Amino acid sequence: YIFKQDGLNVPGLGEEELNTVNENIKMFPNPASELVTIQTTADMISVMVLDLTGKEVATFAPGNKEFTMNVENLRSGVYLVAVRTEEGTTFRRLSVTTQK
Repeated sequence: YIFKQDGLNVPGLGEEELNTVNENIKMFPNPASELVTIQTTADMISVMVLDLTGKEVATFAPGNKEFTMNVENLRSGVYLVAVRTEEGTTFRRLSVTTQK
């Protein structure tokens, strides 16, 4: 699969890191069932959650270096999280295990 976001191509899901513009992003816990915290060294401009078809399922505009999002309303599965900062956009894989 190839996803395109902000002109960046994200390679297939079989690769260890989907795309790394910024190594200074932490996302935990992963897998998650309720809340996920994202920490960066630069203020986040946007956080976008995509399903594996590339469909946007949630978008946030945190404006700071730490953000906690609720994933309880997402179905169990694997998602891509695109974290955009002034340093670039980084994609992380997120596994959600909820009761939905």
